[in-house]
Amino acid sequence: MPGHNVPASPAIAERLVISPKTVRNHVSTIFSKFFLNDHPS
Repeated sequence: MPGHNVPASPAIAERLVISPKTVRNHVSTIFSKFFLNDHPS
């Protein structure tokens, strides 16, 4: 997200000891619950 300090999926995954794909799946689910279609790739 431009203008936001959001860590990338690999950094989040490493910190939580999960795969980057799992992070992307969770982020997509969270954004869809808030009806947001524009999220970081």
